[in-house]
Amino acid sequence: MNLYEHQSSYNPNMPIRGLMYLARLYQNYIDDCEINVFSPVLKHLPSPKFIVFYNGSKDEPDQKILRLTDAFAEEGMSGESCLECCATMLNINYGHNYELMEKCRRLEEYSAFVAEVRKALEEGGNQRQAVDDAIDICIEKGVLRDILIRERAAIMNMVLSCTEKQYERLVEKELEQQDKKIKEQEKKLKAGEKQLRAGEKKMEEQEKQLRAGEKKMEEQKKQLKEQERLIKLNRILVQEKKYELLERIQDDPELQKELIEQYGI
Repeated sequence: MNLYEHQSSYNPNMPIRGLMYLARLYQNYIDDCEINVFSPVLKHLPSPKFIVFYNGSKDEPDQKILRLTDAFAEEGMSGESCLECCATMLNINYGHNYELMEKCRRLEEYSAFVAEVRKALEEGGNQRQAVDDAIDICIEKGVLRDILIRERAAIMNMVLSCTEKQYERLVEKELEQQDKKIKEQEKKLKAGEKQLRAGEKKMEEQEKQLRAGEKKMEEQKKQLKEQERLIKLNRILVQEKKYELLERIQDDPELQKELIEQYGI
């Protein structure tokens, strides 16, 4: 009973998932073969093997055993657990598991292709062009040549879809951080206003300083409104996948104003 899974990110919960997968597979096997597990005669089942192919960016050894018992919350229990499920995680990133790669040419080519795509994307520039160049290089080297020629468009869209989702998550994280900063600044402004009112009641001679403080707060409020508008603009550009404009407005205030007016923010 062989179970194989591919993971592009490290997941220590694979033994839990494997347990559920294997339970369903064995249940189907027992039903299909009409095995009577209530019989006094021992029934034989196929031996299980659970392999996880890993090619994430987190550095991992060539081989690692992930155990279900590591997930159990109880510590210091006497004796061994009555339940265990082991997942053998094999690192298939380029440069790992040479012996395995020599035995499976397709796996070695896939590993080389992923490495070439990552290298192209790390160099920056247009993502579509980077992936396109990586595919050309692999075709020239004979890496997954037949698949890349036949399924070029589908593979291009698949890789770009993954990178766009990662980029969107990073942008969304930045927007959340900006929202947090704005709220913190608003909180500070409210605290400052309270202090100013208290100062007006205590000393008349501080009136001049208070007016200066109020002016400063108005400027800060104006800046906050501008930041809020920019955040709304960023969200709109992310939703519309206009990533090129999203990068340009960071260094072009005039373009920011033009787009804010254009979208009626």
